[in-house]
Order: sequence, then C-alpha cells, then structure tokens
Amino acid sequence: MIRYRTVLKNLPKEKKDKEKLPIDLSELFLPYALPPAVEARLMGRFEQIGFNQKDAFAAELLCEQIAESHRLLPGQILLANSLQEAQQKLFYAFGGRARRSAAPLTMLPFYEKAAFLGECALEKIEFSKGSVAVAEEVVAFAKEKKPSLLLFGMPDLLTGSVYPLKEIEAIAEKLPDTVLLFDETAVEFSQSSVLPLFEKFDNLLSLRTFSNAYGLASLGISYIFASSAMLAEKLRPLFGNGFINAFAASAADTAYQMYYEYEPFWEKIIAERERMVKALTELKGYKVLSSEGNFILVHSPDKSEGEKKLAAAKIAVKTFDMPELRSLWRVSVGTEAQNECFLQALAKRTAV
Repeated sequence: MIRYRTVLKNLPKEKKDKEKLPIDLSELFLPYALPPAVEARLMGRFEQIGFNQKDAFAAELLCEQIAESHRLLPGQILLANSLQEAQQKLFYAFGGRARRSAAPLTMLPFYEKAAFLGECALEKIEFSKGSVAVAEEVVAFAKEKKPSLLLFGMPDLLTGSVYPLKEIEAIAEKLPDTVLLFDETAVEFSQSSVLPLFEKFDNLLSLRTFSNAYGLASLGISYIFASSAMLAEKLRPLFGNGFINAFAASAADTAYQMYYEYEPFWEKIIAERERMVKALTELKGYKVLSSEGNFILVHSPDKSEGEKKLAAAKIAVKTFDMPELRSLWRVSVGTEAQNECFLQALAKRTAV
C-alpha cells in the first residue's frame, strides 16, 4: 500500500474554472505584454545562459541591484523561485511544534495553503467592529497568543487598504521578539511601504514579487527584504541563490533595471482603478472600497445574480469560500477595454 500523509485531504484546494474565460480579472498580474525594449533585452540575456549548468551569478546581480536601489546590503535580500515558495519557506522558518502565526481575516485566503505546507498554524487576528486602534488590538492579541510571525498586507490583498506607518511602528516597538511580515506584492501601485521603518527595527520582512507589476508571472520569481542582516542570515539556509532559476533571475534583473519602461503601465492601472471605483460607487446597491493595489473589493447586493451576469459576459473575478467573505469579489484592474466590459455587465444587472 502506498503511504502518504492523511492530512493532505485537508489541504486547501486550488479552484479551477471549467473553462478559461476571455476576460480574467481574478488574479493579480500585469494585463499588458512586456514593454518591447524589455523583451528585446531579455531575449539577449537568455542567449548567454547555459542550459547544462547551474548559474547563481544572475541571482547575485539581482540581489545587488535591489539592495542598492533601496540603500540596503545585498545580504538583506532573499530570493525565491515563486511567491508560494517564499511564503511556504517563511512559515517553515517560524513554524513547527507549539509555534504559530497570525494574520487578519482578509489575508487568510491568500496564505492558508502556504501555512499548511510550511507546517505552521495560521490563526485569525480578531478586530473589534469599527476599531481604529489596530496597534493596540494586535499587541493585545500577540501578548495572549504569542505568535512567532504576524502577517499583514501593504496593501492588504483583499481590501487594498494600507496600515499607517505609525501603527506599524507601535506594533514593532511593543513586539520586538515577533517577526512582522508585510506582503508588498502590489506595492508598485501604492504610496505606502514598510521599508522606511527598516532603520529602526530588526524584526521586519517585506515580501515582493516580479509576477505582478513586472509581468513575469510565468517565471514567478519573488524576493524578500529583511530589516536586519542578522534576520536574513537566519533565513538564508532556506533561500540560497544557488536554488534560483537562472532564466528567472536574469529576467527579473532586466525588468528591475528597466522599471521606467513599466511606469506608464502602472500609471494607467492606477487611473483605471480610480475610474472603476467611481463608476461602481454610482451603481445602485454596490459597495466598493478605495484601494492602493491593482485590484478593488466589491460587495454585490445580489452576488449570485451578479455572478451569472459576469459569467454571461465571460468575465472571471476572484470569489471566496470563507463564510465571512462570500458576498465579496476581488476584481483585478485589467486593460481599459476589459474594465469597461466588467462595468457594463454590472450596469446591465442593475437595470434588470
């Protein structure tokens, strides 16, 4: 008999649509093809990579470039071949028997699988309804539950909201022995980042990716900032550059060098995001939050009927199985034409 872990049946299953819809606004990725100048340079670099041997040089160059652009040390940068790999390794590093992590409800759907695979319990941080005292409640929760890792989004991966740096500073000051991980995978569309606090604290991590704003989703490479070299060194056995795909590292290095080629795309997405928020606000019954990501959170007055209308228009949005989140959609910002199709589909719904 083949033996395997029986707990695999509890692993969160990946949703698979019956068919790939023409307009997919369910995942976070750049809705445009790579800038031609980036693609041309990328192809040139690929020609210099040997298939028959490992090459950590591109990964080392990438770490140096990222560090220099943020006035950090290369040793404070950790690379991973995918976002889930980075998440899973972080949970593994801070998990294990009698250890746990915690995050707000709005981050759980995006991290529960990685926490499971990383063998780290992931609990929900409870906030009082309407509370604005985020730091006080987080600190009180941590004092009671004693998690080794606290996870937040900057911006939050569901709501698109960000935490004021003063609140983060208050949490970091009062919880010096707890690592604070900030998912900044949509930071290119935001005005906020935790990096300004790196000089003050040794217990901060920022997780970013090239899959989203840089359009390298097929390569998946991601990276982590550690606020101290000591914290990075503790994690390095899990994140050696020798494990990084040389093609992915070369592509990321090229894209990062040529960030200016992407800026018009980012500006266009931000403008489209604001247009979508305004248009949805004017539709009767819909509630939408302002966002600092390349997505928006929508509450539908009649979710099942709305989803039928979107399906008829062949539009996919991200939905959630958690009872507290079932009435919500997360809608990624696509091209102008895709966004217009989405808005028109919902406008038809309200006219019924």
